[in-house]
Order: sequence, then C-alpha cells, then structure tokens
Amino acid sequence: MNTTLIFTYIHKLIEVLKEYLVNLEDESVRDNFVIIYELLDEMMDNGYPQTTEVKILREFIKTEENIKK
Repeated sequence: MNTTLIFTYIHKLIEVLKEYLVNLEDESVRDNFVIIYELLDEMMDNGYPQTTEVKILREFIKTEENIKK
C-alpha cells in the first residue's frame, strides 16, 4: 500500500469531519456516529479512497444543518 495515499486520505477525512461536525471532539463523534459511518462508506470503497471532496459528499449525505442552507 502506498503510504502517502494513506496519510492523504486521513488528512482529507479529518477535513471532512471538521466540515460536518465543526468541533471534532469525542462527544461530537459519539453523537454523530451515523453520519460518520455514512461518510466513511462514501469516502472508501473496497479499501480504496473514492470521493473525498466536501461539496460532493454534501450532495450524498444530508444533515439537518445542510438541509437548512
């Protein structure tokens, strides 16, 4: 496995989680487990990163905040 790909994916995952959760803390992760699971499902397919852009993910995974905007 390409090590750079792994670090790049983790960096993009943190960016996406910060966009969705605002405060990336253990409490917000527990409260939004379903959204995080859906994000991981969309971002990774068969062990390979797929969609990591927040704008595209917002079209697939709607949250209450996202619907109001």
